[in-house]
Amino acid sequence: MTKLITIPTFAEVTGLSYRLCLHLVETGQIPSVAVGSRRRIDMRWVDQWLADGGYRPHGDESRQDVSTPKAAAR
Repeated sequence: MTKLITIPTFAEVTGLSYRLCLHLVETGQIPSVAVGSRRRIDMRWVDQWLADGGYRPHGDESRQDVSTPKAAAR
């Protein structure tokens, strides 16, 4: 079964700020689906995104293994 999460939950799971998570969704860097007038994120996408290295600020390609503290603990 597909588990859809909210942007605040995405922020909590990844340890990123809500505003950054909102930006990632708005720019399509993390896929989301519309549920009514709100956006939801499939948890499988989050897991894959984190497995691929998660968030890397522009100009920070030197870091090969990027993981968030909360993601590493899961």
